[in-house]
Amino acid sequence: MEIAILVVTALVVSGIILGNRYLQTKRRLQKQHKVVERSVADQVAKNVVLPVDSFAFAKGASQTSKTANRKTNPPEIIYAASETLAPVPTWMKSLPKAIKRALQEEHRSTALIYALLLDPHNMKVRAQQIAYLKQIENALISDHIGSLFMTIAIRIEDRWRLPIMGQAFMRLHNAPIPAREHLLKCASSTLEAVTAASWQVPLAYLILEHHLKTPLDQATLVDNGSLEEFWAESLIVLGTIARAGHHKPEAIKHAFQAGILRLPRNGGQNPQLPPECDWQVLQECLEQLGQAKLSDRQTLVAACAEVVATNKQVSNIEVDLLSTISIVLNCPLPAVLNGTPVKRVSEKTELTVSL
Repeated sequence: MEIAILVVTALVVSGIILGNRYLQTKRRLQKQHKVVERSVADQVAKNVVLPVDSFAFAKGASQTSKTANRKTNPPEIIYAASETLAPVPTWMKSLPKAIKRALQEEHRSTALIYALLLDPHNMKVRAQQIAYLKQIENALISDHIGSLFMTIAIRIEDRWRLPIMGQAFMRLHNAPIPAREHLLKCASSTLEAVTAASWQVPLAYLILEHHLKTPLDQATLVDNGSLEEFWAESLIVLGTIARAGHHKPEAIKHAFQAGILRLPRNGGQNPQLPPECDWQVLQECLEQLGQAKLSDRQTLVAACAEVVATNKQVSNIEVDLLSTISIVLNCPLPAVLNGTPVKRVSEKTELTVSL
């Protein structure tokens, strides 16, 4: 009897041990499988060529090739939002549920676009904007604008605003021309009330306008000019981005001159830093520069990147300006500093979040 009990006990213990070993082996194999999947995903991400209309800023990456189709291998992408059908970017996984839902539904995506165009500093102006939008948009859209603005103001960092705008437009990129024209008209009217205290909202509008107008203007697009024909506009663009990342006059001039050295010589002239401009002037300059041939536009964007890279620190507004310029000019965004790491500087924007 005792022998039988011992045999049964031994069998039970052996079964438990074997079961534990099986579970351990299964967990180890699952873990290895996940590691392999992650490795494959990383390799795919590293070898994807970002399209022209994309938001991307590569930290410590090699210089962008002159050949548009050449693959790049950036060690780290700070953020990216592409118009192509691609896997969900990592940064989107941490977005608030309200923003994620807005990016999945057409009417909420439209409301999200309007929310990104509201004045972040002036409550009175913001209330006027929302009242205007409630008059011209249906309730499915207008009822969500205020709450989405609150979510953005409280929970979204400034550096994610432009990528979110890009993702919101992806939901609307197949909209018919009348719908595009209506959205652009409403967005333009909304922006007119925004105070001139920040570039944050105007840059989002410039990108939206570019996406909405491109199909409409494609038939009449002429892009065979040279930078020499748009020299004054080129200087204004470089001066604007130099002022965005530097505050001392000497630092601004130094950054501006660094960008000038990347441009073709213009008759041996020594260009001076142009006067400070607002976003409407920048918009006009980019429209003119859009007529230059692609190689010259790429040269200008590379010069802008050189301006950004002069002090080895990159602020959010510099990234937003550089991204906006590259998108509006239909140029890939070049790597900064040719492989030299830069320090990302985050500015804390004071927002008045009450509606």
